[in-house]
Amino acid sequence: MAMTIEQIASNLGVSITTVKLVHNGKADKYRISAKTQKRVHDFIDKHGIVVNQTARNLKLKKTNTLGLIVPRITNRFFRL
Repeated sequence: MAMTIEQIASNLGVSITTVKLVHNGKADKYRISAKTQKRVHDFIDKHGIVVNQTARNLKLKKTNTLGLIVPRITNRFFRL
């Protein structure tokens, strides 16, 4: 089973917000120390943690997907 942000924070002894800020690249803006950033990044890399894009899209309520409606897909003008 995948590790949650809460579990990562608990293992590292930092807050959930700290893990989120470091993972989203906003740690410097919120003055999170380089040492803490390195600990979080190392933990994430060591355990092969990746963002579940489907869960993220559901939470954000957007997918950044573009749909196209064309009259005739067989027309050379509309081919991709």
